[in-house]
Amino acid sequence: MLREIDGALEELDKVEDDAVVYRNLGEILIKSDKDTVKSDLTEKKETFDLRLKTIERQEERVQKRFQQLQEQVRQALGGPGGGMAV
Repeated sequence: MLREIDGALEELDKVEDDAVVYRNLGEILIKSDKDTVKSDLTEKKETFDLRLKTIERQEERVQKRFQQLQEQVRQALGGPGGGMAV
């Protein structure tokens, strides 16, 4: 989705300021001005970037927690090999 938005923003930069621009609204296209479409796309991109960063931070925390739990299980089973065949 971010690539699509980036591509659309790049294409908008190429067209004249007074060019006829359409934006997607559900299953129909609505005539709009370039600045409005560009503003909407920029806002969507910022929202997606923020969501992506949030998910990346959550993933980091989950991975750290997984490693902690994995180490606790190892220790509970008696050391690095756990004393048991896996």
